[in-house]
Amino acid sequence: MNRRPNRDHNGEPFPVQIVDAVWKKAISESGFIFFKKDVCGATIKLTEYGEETLYGWEIDHIIPVSQGGTDELSNLQALHWRNKRKKDEDYPDWNNKHTG
Repeated sequence: MNRRPNRDHNGEPFPVQIVDAVWKKAISESGFIFFKKDVCGATIKLTEYGEETLYGWEIDHIIPVSQGGTDELSNLQALHWRNKRKKDEDYPDWNNKHTG
């Protein structure tokens, strides 16, 4: 099953509490509240969740649902949307990362 972005294992949108918790896990940018970095070093912006914009980001299942990954917070991370798309295409051999 190919799920739409920002959906849990049942295909439902993540609740705002999960979105907030995943955002808090992203890497802090010194002096910024609304900007952080994903694990690849790409800048993401809080208010651009779910957007395919310069700083847009999505919730990523670290271990994909299709590989047995869960919706537990420990398995979720914020990724720039370009990194998320590339990871989806290449998992588990994901190595082409957007850092812009």
